[in-house]
Amino acid sequence: MTKARDIMTADATCIGANETVLDAAKKMAQL
Repeated sequence: MTKARDIMTADATCIGANETVLDAAKKMAQL
């Protein structure tokens, strides 16, 4: 059975609580 750790990205990036969805989308586009 596949576990979450098997499919998770090792270098995940988080956004701050005060950042917008647009900020998150910009970060995702850079990845």
